[in-house]
Amino acid sequence: LQVVQNVVGNTTFSGAQSDIATTYLVTITPSYTSSKILVSFTGTIACNDDQIGWIVKRSIGGASYTSTASTETYTGVTDRAGYYNTSNLACQVLDSPNTTSVIIYKLYVTANNVDGGPVIYFGRDSYGTYVTDTHCTAMEIAG
Repeated sequence: LQVVQNVVGNTTFSGAQSDIATTYLVTITPSYTSSKILVSFTGTIACNDDQIGWIVKRSIGGASYTSTASTETYTGVTDRAGYYNTSNLACQVLDSPNTTSVIIYKLYVTANNVDGGPVIYFGRDSYGTYVTDTHCTAMEIAG
């Protein structure tokens, strides 16, 4: 029924040891309560010597952000597999929000560094040599 996309440039987050909100989001207003929303985030992600997990959360009509899943299940993870390596950020969520109110889908990120907060790089490698955009897309599908 409709497709919306938000393209966001590179960003760095420091100290992410629990779910923190990123600037990666997409906003959509469903036409029907029976609609399903397919949300995707694609780009690159890197971290300084750590494992990273990400989850998609939503806010309906300005309410607090909650997981799109019935549990706080992560929609993607990556292991550093070596110091300062860059990985693909790719996740998709099919949501049934049952509303015609505005919905914001936002990517949250966490890392499990036991020696202090890690630095997480979206849309670039840790050295800033290669820079990419992150594509945040929401597609309304007739229910």
